[in-house]
Amino acid sequence: MIFNKAFGRYRLVKKLAMGGMAEVYLALRRGPHVFDRLVAIKCILPHVNSEPQHVAMFYNEARVGGLFRHPNLISVHDAEEIDARHCLVMEYVAGQTLEEVQERLARTSMRFPLATALHIIAQAARGLAHAHEVRDLDGSRLSLVHRDISPQNIMVAHDGRVKLFDFGLAVAAAHGTESRELQGKTAYMAPEQVRGRALDARSDLFSLGVVLYELVAGRKLFQRDNQMATIRAVTEDEIPAPSTLIDGLPELVDAIVLKAVSRAPDERYQSGNDLADDLMKALEAMPEAVDQRSVSQWMSEQFRNELGEVEAVVQKVLQAPEQSDATIDLSTFDVTTRANPAVTGPSPQARGIAQDEGDGLERLTGTHGLVENLPPVPATSNSVLPDEASAALLSSVHKARQSERTWKIIAALVFVVAVVGVGAVLSMNNRTTAPDAPAPGSEPAQPTPAFVLVTSEPTGATVILNGQVTELRTPAQVQVTDGDAVRVEAAVDGFVTVEQQTTASASAPAVLHFALERDLTAVQNATGTLVVIYQPEDATVIVDDQPVGSQSPVRVEGISLFGDHQLRIEKLGFETHTDTFRLESADVQTMQMQLVTAQEVGTVNIRSNPAGARIYVNDEEVGVTPLEGLELVADQEYRIRLERDGATFRTRVILDPGSLQNIDGELRRAVERPRPAAPAATGPAATPEPPAAAPEPPAAPAAPAYQLLE
Repeated sequence: MIFNKAFGRYRLVKKLAMGGMAEVYLALRRGPHVFDRLVAIKCILPHVNSEPQHVAMFYNEARVGGLFRHPNLISVHDAEEIDARHCLVMEYVAGQTLEEVQERLARTSMRFPLATALHIIAQAARGLAHAHEVRDLDGSRLSLVHRDISPQNIMVAHDGRVKLFDFGLAVAAAHGTESRELQGKTAYMAPEQVRGRALDARSDLFSLGVVLYELVAGRKLFQRDNQMATIRAVTEDEIPAPSTLIDGLPELVDAIVLKAVSRAPDERYQSGNDLADDLMKALEAMPEAVDQRSVSQWMSEQFRNELGEVEAVVQKVLQAPEQSDATIDLSTFDVTTRANPAVTGPSPQARGIAQDEGDGLERLTGTHGLVENLPPVPATSNSVLPDEASAALLSSVHKARQSERTWKIIAALVFVVAVVGVGAVLSMNNRTTAPDAPAPGSEPAQPTPAFVLVTSEPTGATVILNGQVTELRTPAQVQVTDGDAVRVEAAVDGFVTVEQQTTASASAPAVLHFALERDLTAVQNATGTLVVIYQPEDATVIVDDQPVGSQSPVRVEGISLFGDHQLRIEKLGFETHTDTFRLESADVQTMQMQLVTAQEVGTVNIRSNPAGARIYVNDEEVGVTPLEGLELVADQEYRIRLERDGATFRTRVILDPGSLQNIDGELRRAVERPRPAAPAATGPAATPEPPAAAPEPPAAPAAPAYQLLE
């Protein structure tokens, strides 16, 4: 769907992509005189538009992108609020993501050309190096870490350029706590990332190395059936050399790939430029030369239709009518006559019927989108509309551009061709047949159809017509009979059902829009169920600071819907997993995860004589004796202290990984040591000793002093 929607200073043209937090549109910025500019506008989705955490992440991406000045990075031109939505205005690149390129080749059973793959990754590595070294406006180095390098975030343009984008999860490496949050796609994470440890530029290079491996080998490296298996693959599974999978692979390429995916950060490439330099050396040794021009030619061969569609979109929008506050479908707009063609009747797009999947023009959905689920408009028997039909159509378009834009006008535009066409046919038939005298043998007159356009916010509401539940979901159109009284309800779980009434008319389709509000009572009382499956199976699950189980799987019922909840899974010796989740329905939601071993540990059993002594490890109390199975990180020295009734035992231990050590402490009271007598003074200048003091009465026995026994 090509559309022409006013959006602040811009004209929205086509939806390019949609994710879990934002959607991206192609837009036109019209300036003074002949200044026109195509941009990409990334808008945060309504359901997270007011959540501080997501908004902060969104503008962090804007701040970072605004600092980029590199041909292999997509830059951000501006950040602003448009129609109460947070938006980023970015450089527009016509092309395909690397993931889309891989999928296209997979469908055609083609391998990724080796030289092209090396060139693309080399360019991405150059961009990554710039991002890692970018400085803030005050000159300070940010030391950014992207955290989400994957084929989805590498763009290959139709003109052969390679662009890295989507720094929404980027953090400064110095922010250790923040960078330890498990963000990104598990199959492309570095081992230290899935373990929740501190990240730096080398973590991103590992992720880019995984992408390189998959392009060269033609297979996934770490992706498994579930997240737990994927994490285990990232940290433990063998990484086969690509040369064992691909015959004739150059040794230099094999070495580059294996170095890029080394699990030890010190053994990887230390900068993106180092990786790019080695890839360029490998390319120089190959017989085929690859540069931006050859990549452009290759992309044109693979995505010829998509490139043509981009060019057609631009031409249609540049010559389209002025933007409006409503959405106008330009899919059938004639760029030569600057008007909808009137010689063939309404096209499938003008009737609201989805185009073929191959044309690549997505439908605009949402409150301001054209309707879905539309039945075909009855076709006329004459393919040429009379002059009055053309005049009526052009008049309607003119009014739609000049007057207040409402849903009723949009609906009228959609159906005006059909209505006028039917009228024209009836008019021509009346020249030979009297209106009250049907021709002999003709069928009885059929009821005149009328239509009701039903929209809602949020979309996807169930349409209830005259008390009967239908299968239609908004936005949708209901066909009834001209003159019928219609009662329509829109129902969505968790929202108050709203009813409206209207009288259907064939001459002016009715438009009913439902702005649904949350059912506060339902929200407060509605609950759902969460099932947590995890390894190791004896870890403790905590939901909203309340322990709910310690044996996988854990089933937690009675969780309130639509609100944020905190999940924590912890076990000594493992990195604690934390997550925020939200239940949107009463259906059972399942989460699977695997805790990552924090560090190698050893085990110590501590006993004392007598028993019941308090145990301190590095001055922190951990229990009383006897204590079995206390796990401590290996290869570190610990001070162990036992105390009871004034008696103390102390020792120091260093545990080997996987070792078991027993500590048996014999608590002894310290013995008071007599103080040595002061030496007698000698010589003539000695001061005479004072007279001896009278003996003091015996005092109450003092608290005994004890000598520590090591």
